[in-house]
Amino acid sequence: KKLLEYTNVKDQLRDVEQKVMPFCTLPRSISRLKLMKFALSHVSTFTNLIERSRILRQAAEEARGSQELRDLLSVVLRVGNFINHGVEEAGEGTVKGFAIESLMSLASFKTGAVSTLHFLCLTMRAQDITFLNKLLLSLQHIHDASREKAATLSSAVEAFQKDVDFTRRENDQLEERTVGKDRMMALVAELDRESNELKQ
Repeated sequence: KKLLEYTNVKDQLRDVEQKVMPFCTLPRSISRLKLMKFALSHVSTFTNLIERSRILRQAAEEARGSQELRDLLSVVLRVGNFINHGVEEAGEGTVKGFAIESLMSLASFKTGAVSTLHFLCLTMRAQDITFLNKLLLSLQHIHDASREKAATLSSAVEAFQKDVDFTRRENDQLEERTVGKDRMMALVAELDRESNELKQ
């Protein structure tokens, strides 16, 4: 509003203010600037989100498919049943499963620098010298995935979708013969493809 007061005397404005002046007279300039910013940044945002999602997916598949992890969890279950019920094999009155979060107690229960989880892994290694290497190879993406928060990633994907919906609404407001309508339609098609890939 202040700049528009100088519409007839633009030469009194600084260079930067003169460059901003056209945006003051442009209808719906804030929406258009937001649209231009998203059009320039959507590829890098999508690439980042898809890579983060890929790492989480791979880590989940590795955790589900790792025989070494399964063997370790089986030993953890047997140890838990022995400590809590005095029996080694699962039977009546023993636990058949446990919450994965309870593994943190095995990692925090320590004697010196060695935790219970370390001891169990070393015990498994004593039976099979290649156990630790196989465990590490079967869970290659777990470390990277552990840095990711699923809720944060989900929020970022939702924010991307809101920008896609905003772009679609802006496209719908353009009349068919408007300059740039073809580019807007191509942008919306590209964004829809990226959005669908992220949802998958």
